Amino acid sequence: MALQTWFNKDSYSICLCNEKCEVGIINYRGYHDSTCYGDIGYVVYEKFRGNNYAYQSLCLLSEILKERGINDFLISAEIKNIASNKTIQKYGGMLIDNVNGIYVYDCKTR
Repeated sequence: MALQTWFNKDSYSICLCNEKCEVGIINYRGYHDSTCYGDIGYVVYEKFRGNNYAYQSLCLLSEILKERGINDFLISAEIKNIASNKTIQKYGGMLIDNVNGIYVYDCKTR
């Protein structure tokens, strides 16, 4: 698993190193507002789901943020998105709010 720069310095392709295959995308927005409740967004393409790639990429991005001096971030998921909520909880996100059916978590970089 590796993150490769994609599009700009804060968006990354989630790639399988041994297969050189893109399985998704993760990005750091660095802001949150009434339309976007988290600093980080990610998607794992459907055929690659269920392999912990979102969790692994979240851990890798956390290391990058820590190197930049960023110690915490917000991330959100719709309540009905069970997989994403489990990923954030596995990472250690602490639930801080429920905004219109969206859970908002506070996370610490590692």
